[in-house]
Parts: sequence; structure tokens; C-alpha cells
Amino acid sequence: MPGNDVFRDSESIRDDVRRWLFEPWGGRSLVGPAAEVLVPGRANGRFTGGNLALLAGALGAPEAAVAPDGILFLEDIDEDLYRLDGFLLALLRAGRIDAASGIVLGSWHNCAVHDGVADLDGVRALMTENLADLGKPVLWEQGFGHDPNALSVPLNVDGELEAGDAGIRLVVGEGA
Repeated sequence: MPGNDVFRDSESIRDDVRRWLFEPWGGRSLVGPAAEVLVPGRANGRFTGGNLALLAGALGAPEAAVAPDGILFLEDIDEDLYRLDGFLLALLRAGRIDAASGIVLGSWHNCAVHDGVADLDGVRALMTENLADLGKPVLWEQGFGHDPNALSVPLNVDGELEAGDAGIRLVVGEGA
């Protein structure tokens, strides 16, 4: 979306787009500056996912009939906490979360806003409540999504996630 204000206003996004256009993705580290481990562990697989509301809205469509395995990336923008809860519950009930080998949470730009302030602690608590006991690694605030300085993340490529005491490693597979 190089014609939008975010692209015009963010030097980091312009640099990121330039890199993914002219440099190979394979082996590239995707760890955002604010990324934190919610649940430690290791996962491999295809990068899937995207906007939480759109993924939940696509449930029931023929292309969503089989939940893909791999590392699931989730983010959203401008959603109330109760709506994020409903979208996440829909993905859980549909088996989309169970199929994932790991979960990477991105930006939650303008989500759970109360009195003009986003309640990211509330979003984090919601994600922790629903994802912490599933036995798979979970990252918080990876930095991709609708944030004004969001990182680019390729989907439908293989990669690897390691999250633990030694730090975070999120790398695009060499074949990408």
C-alpha cells in the first residue's frame, strides 16, 4: 500500500519495502524492537494469518475449510476488546489456533480504546488468558500490522520461531 499516508510518513516502512523488493527474504530476522515472550518454546512451519477480524470473518468460506498449520500471525486495528475476544474465540472454536505450531502477535493499533487511550494491557491480558495454556510459543507485540512503523512479514513462506530466556529468534526460511 505504497500510496497511503503511513508509507509517505514512515521512513522505516519505506526502507522495509525497499529491502523486501530488492533483497532475498530467506534468513531474514523479523524480531520487532518491542517483542516479548508470552509463552516460551520453539515452532517451525509456514507463516500464516493476518488481521484477526478478517480471519474470523472468513471462517466458513471454502478456502478456510482446513485450518493451516504453521506459525500464526495475528494483529488488528480499531477494535473494541469484546470484539477481539469474539474473533479470537471464533478462531479457537474453528480449530485455527489448535492447528498453529506457534503464535506471533503484532500491533493492536487503537484497540480497546477507553477515554481516548488504547488499553494494550487489556489486549495483552485477553491474549494471555486465551493462548498461554495451549503448549505452544507465543510472542507479544512483534511489531507488524497497522502500526505506523510496522515491520513487513511475508506470509505463505516457511520460517522458524524460538522464544525463551536466551531471547527471541523469528527467521524466514532460507527458501524464501
